[in-house]
Amino acid sequence: MPKQDEQGGHGRTTGQPPANITQHLKGCRFPCNRNDLIKQARQNNANQTVINLLQNMPNRQYANMADVMKSYEQAREKLAA
Repeated sequence: MPKQDEQGGHGRTTGQPPANITQHLKGCRFPCNRNDLIKQARQNNANQTVINLLQNMPNRQYANMADVMKSYEQAREKLAA
């Protein structure tokens, strides 16, 4: 099995692991949309990699953090491909 790098990928730097997204979205109120997530991440001083991943998520309503994490992981996989 390939060794995972610090970013959680296999030899690729794809950004923060999805579990860490919760710290960047602390204080976010649900339901919310993608722009709300980006605004909250910026307020929490998220790095540009996190912002880019959020910008690549579908622009829709998110019901809760689990919903966000699912789309965030899909955005990571899409950008890593």
